[in-house]
Amino acid sequence: MIDAVVVDDEPESRENLCGLLRRFCPRVNVVAAVANIEEAQAAIDVHAPGLLFLDIEMPNGNGFDLLDRYSAPPADVVFVTAYEQYALNAIKRYALDYILKPIHVDELVRAVDRKLLLDAPHRERMGLMRTEQQRMDSVKRIALPSAKGLQLVEIADIIRCEADDHYTTFHMVDKKRYVITRNLGEYEEMLAPHGFFRIHHAHVVNLARVKRYVRGRGGYVVLDDGSHVDVSARRRDAFLVALGL
Repeated sequence: MIDAVVVDDEPESRENLCGLLRRFCPRVNVVAAVANIEEAQAAIDVHAPGLLFLDIEMPNGNGFDLLDRYSAPPADVVFVTAYEQYALNAIKRYALDYILKPIHVDELVRAVDRKLLLDAPHRERMGLMRTEQQRMDSVKRIALPSAKGLQLVEIADIIRCEADDHYTTFHMVDKKRYVITRNLGEYEEMLAPHGFFRIHHAHVVNLARVKRYVRGRGGYVVLDDGSHVDVSARRRDAFLVALGL
């Protein structure tokens, strides 16, 4: 088991993260969930946790202020925040991981698995890596954050994902659309192992839902829902290889 401390000034966010850890990360034992860096320092000094889930923007001192109180990180740190602009600073401070709110379950599990791998002896580490690969191979659905919680969708039912500034729109086979406050790049990485390809800076498509490719400078594809999506010229050759053409 890994002892963990959760630090977030928003009660709802603390409760949500603790709930996700209980449900999806059974090897994590939350020993304290606190609201500010003073309480966090006290909890760290008492429990000596192996993992610290740390919000950044908080009243009376941010997450970096807490870490500055220690000559070395007091635990492996997973930053959990709504502010993407802090990512570079977090990386420089050797964060184990950096998760943007609203929390995606797969990202949380991946962060915990990374900690387990770091702590495991070699033989166990190889076993954990195989387990993670099997988990990825067996994934059939993804959870999309919504105002009311999480919407579980079948990966095979996603026709395409479309970028719109910092939002991503999921176009489904049943004509439903889900608008998510995350950028397309995150979902490109997540869906690539499941047969998705980024054919344009604004579009990731399900290759299994491509009905036709029409040649041109880059050309375009016709998808199962009848939509036409341009293929960028620089991505065309790689796309045709991915299609097996």
